[in-house]
Amino acid sequence: MISSRILHVTVLAISCCLVATSVQAGTLMIDFDGDPTKTPVTMSGYTQFNATAGLSEGPHPDPTNAIVDITKTYADTGYNVDVRVNTNRQKTRPAVTSGDGTAIAMSDLLLDWTGLAVATTGKYPLALATIGLTFDTAGVYDITLYHHETNRSAAAEADMVLTDADGARGSQHILAGYGASPASAPTIETYTVRSDGSEITLVYAQDPTNNTYAFPLNGLEIGATVVPEPSTLMLSVLGALALVLYGRRKR
Repeated sequence: MISSRILHVTVLAISCCLVATSVQAGTLMIDFDGDPTKTPVTMSGYTQFNATAGLSEGPHPDPTNAIVDITKTYADTGYNVDVRVNTNRQKTRPAVTSGDGTAIAMSDLLLDWTGLAVATTGKYPLALATIGLTFDTAGVYDITLYHHETNRSAAAEADMVLTDADGARGSQHILAGYGASPASAPTIETYTVRSDGSEITLVYAQDPTNNTYAFPLNGLEIGATVVPEPSTLMLSVLGALALVLYGRRKR
């Protein structure tokens, strides 16, 4: 029979292991910049993501050279993450000068974007944009995305499907913030996702039959306490228990 003292020490040891194997990760903030022919505007405190100089700034992208797939690696406290963007448009728009206070404060983030555009000419019967996240540390993460088009007077629309280690979630219909003077509140999406080392994807789709506005991806934030997978936790628990029992036998 294990004494109450041993059980007490075991609980303390296991608690220490759980704390030690959880890593408090910092918040990574990424600004998706716009038109590569113009001077980039990056929000203070954010890291720039400029997709490529190969995207069109014209009225509609060239269907033969429109889609780009760019991956960049970012390091933060507790984890590294590959951020992949598959998109067909970058834009730089007017700065926010009036309206919603959050939009004014975040103007440098909201005035430019990468994203997707549907052509009314039928070049794109269905436009898609994908954000992919691959973490080198398995665990649970919080992600936040910003959507705002300052050059519009009505909301752009898209349907988004998120897929993480737990599988695909149901499609969500998203309306982007809009306007510069005045501006509406920016649309802010927040999700909790689980990584097992494979890519997490957020796929945005537009249907030109009900919306022809380009859908913007302005910014991305990632932050979490990285929680070990159950197998790692079990090893920690067993190790703590073995140490306690070994110490008991030595006495």
